[in-house]
Amino acid sequence: MTSEEIKECVKGQGGLFEEIVELFLRKEYPEYEFVHTPYHNDGGKDFFAVCNDEKIWAEAKSYDAHLSLSDIAGTFVMADICFINRIIVFSLSKLSCGALENLSKFCIKHNRSLFVFTYEDIVEIAARHKVDSKCELSELREKFPEQQTLIDDLNNEAKSTNYDEC
Repeated sequence: MTSEEIKECVKGQGGLFEEIVELFLRKEYPEYEFVHTPYHNDGGKDFFAVCNDEKIWAEAKSYDAHLSLSDIAGTFVMADICFINRIIVFSLSKLSCGALENLSKFCIKHNRSLFVFTYEDIVEIAARHKVDSKCELSELREKFPEQQTLIDDLNNEAKSTNYDEC
């Protein structure tokens, strides 16, 4: 299965994508303990963490088309109201140029940090952290039994990429 086929399978599977993002947050930011928010009425965030004076929100978007400003504007409005320092966006699609430009301006003006991970970045994270442990994958398989092939294919694609030299 190609990366594009995997991407197509994950789209529309918001719950599965959020679980994958949670796994990656633990790998990329081991010093933080992220909390997964309820699926509805989450205040514009899927995950949050607080460590000392730093407040972080993460949002997972499994949209088909480019992510536009209107797709994530609520997250940034709420982040400003709640004095969030860092916003992390995981997206299966790229952000539109206008969205990136306007979010960058927002972050500069409001002294916020923004990190955006698109699908290619997500595959790289999986490879870099060797996300293939039986424990991690079995958790995903138990929660999403209908997506076992997809989880295995994402894992195999990540393992086939060599990031040891990074």
